[in-house]
Order: sequence, then structure tokens, then C-alpha cells
Amino acid sequence: MAHFTINLPNDRLGDVRSGTISKQAIRFSDLIRLKKPEKEERLGYIVKIDTGEGGKNIYYLSKTKEGQWLQNGEDAMDKAIIHAIDAYEHSK
Repeated sequence: MAHFTINLPNDRLGDVRSGTISKQAIRFSDLIRLKKPEKEERLGYIVKIDTGEGGKNIYYLSKTKEGQWLQNGEDAMDKAIIHAIDAYEHSK
């Protein structure tokens, strides 16, 4: 699990925690054949942003192992978070 801070618009900071998410895909045909389910791994991110009034906004984002984001960035904050995380990971 990684922990880092990103800079966002309007002088906000995002507290990011990331790690691997494992999910097993169980299919009915696998149960009949007694086959082991396939594991699907993703990179998951939890981003906490302080709103300034004592509250926090929490965003849950994930991407594939190949680096493709699973969210399209529905709003401006999602796009800003995705851009900031990509910039941080490319600088490492």
C-alpha cells in the first residue's frame, strides 16, 4: 500500500492511498467443472480531499494493471485527480 499527497486546483491537497485490489470472477460453468476462478487484479486509489468546512470528500478510483483508468472522469474533480495521480506516478 502506498501513501502520497497530490496538489489539486484551488490550492487543495489530496491524501491518496493506493494498493492492489483482487477480485475473483466466479462463473457458473466454473462451479460445474470444479475449476478455480480467475483472479482479476487492479490498482485501487482512495483519495480524501478536505473541503475546508471540516468535511472531507472521498473518491474511489481504480485502473487496470496495464494503466488504463476504469473511470472516464465524469466531473472536473475526477479528471483533476486522475491527472495529478498520473503526474505523480510518472515523476517517480
